[in-house]
Order: sequence, then C-alpha cells, then structure tokens
Amino acid sequence: MDSRPRVWVDGSGIVCIDFGPDCDVTLESVRYAHAEHRRLRPGKSPVLLHVETVSAADYDAQEFASDPSVSEVVSAMAIVVQSFFARTLADLFLKFHKPAYPTRLFQDERSARAWLDQYVQPSLGVRK
Repeated sequence: MDSRPRVWVDGSGIVCIDFGPDCDVTLESVRYAHAEHRRLRPGKSPVLLHVETVSAADYDAQEFASDPSVSEVVSAMAIVVQSFFARTLADLFLKFHKPAYPTRLFQDERSARAWLDQYVQPSLGVRK
C-alpha cells in the first residue's frame, strides 16, 4: 500500500492533501506532501487536509508541520477529521506544535472550504 498522500490543487487554488483512510501520518509522508505542495503551488496558499481517520501520527511529522519551511507556503490550513481519534490527534498537534499559520479543525469539507475561501489568492498560477 502506498503511504504517500494524494496532493493536488483544486480550481480555486486550494492545495488539497488527502492521506486516505486509516493512514499513518509519518515524517516521510508529510515531507512528500510538502514537496508536492511547493512543486504545484510554490507561493503561499491555503491547504485543505483530509485525515478523516488516522491510525498513527509520528511526533516528528507533527513537528515538521510547524517548521518555518512549511509556514513559508501555507497561508491557512483546514483539517477535516471525522473520527474521535483523528480529532484528538489534531487537537494535540495544535496544542503542542501550534503552526504559525491559522489552522482550524472541521468535520466536513464544505465548512472547511468556506473558511479557507478568505485565504485564496487567485493571482497565483497552478503548475501541472
């Protein structure tokens, strides 16, 4: 099974990262998502992160998500979680590794996108 998340830029310029069901969020997978984000949309942009259900989240992965190199390209992050465990891990991430960019948790994509809309910069191009 491929542990790398799917990363793409949607039509509104939001970087979407989907870790899939029952994922393990590892340092390697977070670094991969970050590299893809920089390749597809090198300027600051909002991120929609899907981690509906998660099996584990490495400490190093959480720490990297707050790294200045990540903050350089993330204007805001909406994290969509559905399971209690995923919400608990996301809450711990926000408490102990609070990123420099605005970050909120959501139970559905629609609410997450509505919040992210304020951070969209349509002048940035999308790389294919």
